[in-house]
Amino acid sequence: MFRVVTYNIHGGVGSDGRRSLERIAQTLGGLSADAVGVQEAHRRWPTSDRTDQPAALSEFLGRDYVFQQTAVYGYRTEGLAFFSRQPCGSVLHHALPGEGEPRGALEAIIARPDQGQRVRCFTTHWGLRPQERRTQAIELVRLIGASGEPTIVCGDLNEGPEGEALRLLLARTGLKDAGEHHGLPTFPAVDPTARIDYILASPGLRVRAVETIGSQASDHLVFVADFE
Repeated sequence: MFRVVTYNIHGGVGSDGRRSLERIAQTLGGLSADAVGVQEAHRRWPTSDRTDQPAALSEFLGRDYVFQQTAVYGYRTEGLAFFSRQPCGSVLHHALPGEGEPRGALEAIIARPDQGQRVRCFTTHWGLRPQERRTQAIELVRLIGASGEPTIVCGDLNEGPEGEALRLLLARTGLKDAGEHHGLPTFPAVDPTARIDYILASPGLRVRAVETIGSQASDHLVFVADFE
């Protein structure tokens, strides 16, 4: 089994307005995931004691990590991270087009411990406007390309299952939405009504189970998918 988790951690600010990276770590710590993609990870924010959140979460979770800085606000940064059971192989940082907040896609090769097989994993966080998301989807299609390697894309795509950008990405890459038939909303964390957090996978990665994990640690729920 290969377990993948995606989580927009909102800089550690929970649905109750309290910032606590320890709650994020506690939420993720018991899931025994092979790969965890997170969005809105902060570094050097005064409101969080200038903590390097990816490094601190790596220590909490006992997982290796890679980080992509996507937005810079003076000395503060925000971005994407992967935490993995096995050390990541090749790591690439991709910028995505858009006129709003800078967006990116973090790509890492992560080994499946059961078979030694490599999985090409992306985590991303798309923009707020439909046209922006469409251009970001087109760029992600180009990045994924025609690789025959098993591929997973996870992240906060900021649109529902019928969104144009998501449908374009699925149609042009052949990826499948792991949560398509399960109707599990992920946002907001309190009384969620929208499904905007996804794990998409190559057809060869068969979905065994999916679930959301309730927590006040962020304004999103955790989304988990297990693959054969």
